[in-house]
Amino acid sequence: MLSHLLTAQTLEWKAGMYHFFDNTEFLGSSYINDQTMAGVRFSPEIGLKINDHQFSVGFDALKSYGSPNLVDSCSPTAYYLFDNGRFRFMMGSFAREGQLNDFSRAFFQDSIRYYRPNMNGFLLAYTSDDLKAKLFLDWTGRQSQTVHEAFFVGASAAYRKSIFIAEAQALMFHHAGSLQQRGVRDNFLMHPALGLDLAGRTWMDSLTLSIGALVGLERHRALSDQFTSRTGLLVELNAAYKGFGLASSTYFGQGIMIDYASMGSELYWGDPLYRGTFYSRVDLSYDFLRLPYLTGKLNFANHFSEGNFYVEQSLIIQATLGSNSKQFHGKK
Repeated sequence: MLSHLLTAQTLEWKAGMYHFFDNTEFLGSSYINDQTMAGVRFSPEIGLKINDHQFSVGFDALKSYGSPNLVDSCSPTAYYLFDNGRFRFMMGSFAREGQLNDFSRAFFQDSIRYYRPNMNGFLLAYTSDDLKAKLFLDWTGRQSQTVHEAFFVGASAAYRKSIFIAEAQALMFHHAGSLQQRGVRDNFLMHPALGLDLAGRTWMDSLTLSIGALVGLERHRALSDQFTSRTGLLVELNAAYKGFGLASSTYFGQGIMIDYASMGSELYWGDPLYRGTFYSRVDLSYDFLRLPYLTGKLNFANHFSEGNFYVEQSLIIQATLGSNSKQFHGKK
């Protein structure tokens, strides 16, 4: 038994590079800042794999373009992974990339993947032929004199039968007090939806359509124990053909993120443009690199909000080398 366990041990390693250049042109918007985000992340890891179990350590370092610093930030990586093909469990500090791609930008805006590379907590995922589900905890703030205790608890599920899809994502962000400033805020966001997956039934490589609700519930316990709700309709269309992609999302309803003006990204991690009663985004992309170890994407995003038209251009290049590298791609 012991000899079998020893022979099943393998040394795993990988080194990732993530380059991002994202130029947003939102001048005149009252919801979001006009800015350019650019930099490169380097994330090496080494681990020991024993059958379905793996223990890994490493780091994720960021170099922002234009910064005088050699390294602008560095996040340690240390986690345990169990993966038997159907169940996947991760615990510790591990890469966020690829873990939450089933959540729309109303939950996590693009800059999260640039500047918040790691999750700290756990993630449990289940995959079968018809069902995909996950549950996660991400601890984002340890209480101190000035830092507020904060964490996410989230879940998602998607059931597919033939061309039909029933899915839901839900997230609760708990923002407690610091040692100097007391008070608790709770921010819930839910997105149940129904859709169609027409992959393999048209001349395109992929085609999905979904229609669902976006429901926000918030409360500031220092003021009241009652929740304030905001609701709307979210319609999404995604299509791809030979590396070219189109992703469209349109929101109608009450603006969510009620206290964004005072709390900002400290309480809300979603796209601030969902604060409006109407927001439509159309992304036109091209995957100009599609290799097992290297991917490259050009994206041109068109934003319609506040009665105005805004544009955004981005270039993402991602490389992964290692003994057992995997590339992750999201649907949104």
